[in-house]
Amino acid sequence: MSMAATMQGERRQAIRHPAAGKVYCYLAIAAAKSVGPIKVQDLSSGGIGLSLETRLTLPPVVKVHLFSRRSPMRVTALGRVVYLHREPRRGTFLVGCRFDQDLKAAEMLALLEYAFPDCPTFSGNGERGVSTH
Repeated sequence: MSMAATMQGERRQAIRHPAAGKVYCYLAIAAAKSVGPIKVQDLSSGGIGLSLETRLTLPPVVKVHLFSRRSPMRVTALGRVVYLHREPRRGTFLVGCRFDQDLKAAEMLALLEYAFPDCPTFSGNGERGVSTH
């Protein structure tokens, strides 16, 4: 993280990867209710930024099912909603969620390597929340 970002109040602790139009998710917002697919604006190991066409009433904690349309991999994580506000220029709503546990490098790679073939390679391993269905 750059010194300028830190001085301007940047609170993120992980690199944010733009994902507009390449990574999507479904949000489980109640026992039997999911919404999506929703465009992921940006993704980091610690959280996610979403762009919604309409405002949703979201519970404080949502189950996030992430996927890239080019990849067979799926990643599931619990996320705490930290903001929801309107983007007046685009007429959309921006949602930020902080994951309860950081995504592992293998999970990030499963999403980003197919969405962005030229993205940097991540290192590490882990299986939490990764499935191939």
